[in-house]
Amino acid sequence: MQAEPISIDIDHAIPVGLVTNEIITNAIKHAFPQGRKGTISIDVRRSENNQIVLTLADDGIGIAEDVDILQSSSFGTGIIITALVKMQLKGKIAVEREKGTKHTISFLDPPVAQTIMNGRKNRILIVEDEILVGIMLSRKLQSYGYEVGDVIINGEEAVQIARTEQPDVVLMDIALSGNVNGLEAARKIRQDFDIPIIIFTGYDTEKLSQQTTDIDPVAIVSKLDDFEEILKAVEKAITG
Repeated sequence: MQAEPISIDIDHAIPVGLVTNEIITNAIKHAFPQGRKGTISIDVRRSENNQIVLTLADDGIGIAEDVDILQSSSFGTGIIITALVKMQLKGKIAVEREKGTKHTISFLDPPVAQTIMNGRKNRILIVEDEILVGIMLSRKLQSYGYEVGDVIINGEEAVQIARTEQPDVVLMDIALSGNVNGLEAARKIRQDFDIPIIIFTGYDTEKLSQQTTDIDPVAIVSKLDDFEEILKAVEKAITG
């Protein structure tokens, strides 16, 4: 077994464990008949494009080309394995049959795996004048391992908090309470502290992209988008 030290959250760890168990069990049952000796190998690593790649291989008798391992009920829970990878991990699975059988599973590195850097959690500042929206965002991000402070509702305070706390990412709404709107606050934070900005808005994102060229936001995310889009933007901001 070869494995890099990789941390993933429980929502990903459970399906990874189930898939690994099923593939190894299938190999023990089918790859080494009549007491044949062999080897089962496991390799886990993070790829350059921030994917986690899990490879499980055996040097057994192999499987005929006309058998669809991942859809066949003859091989234990092939359909379940496929469902776990595609639906739970939102990943891909490939099977090779040369010199035995090799399963390669790849899925996007969960955001929680990126939340620890230099011995601390990555901090996110949420600036959102709709307090309930801000609280829901905060709780979701915390569940992925990020550190999130109080939700800030006006631009002046956002600039002050950015100055004193130096968060790793600022998630910024446009329409805010007070005399400083979100664009003005984001511009000040970007220019003075060089902190990555994610624009989070209910306005037209295409129009905003023309108004934010000097801010150079990591992303402009619509409030109508899925939460996954925010997670992707946060991960991009942190990993560069």
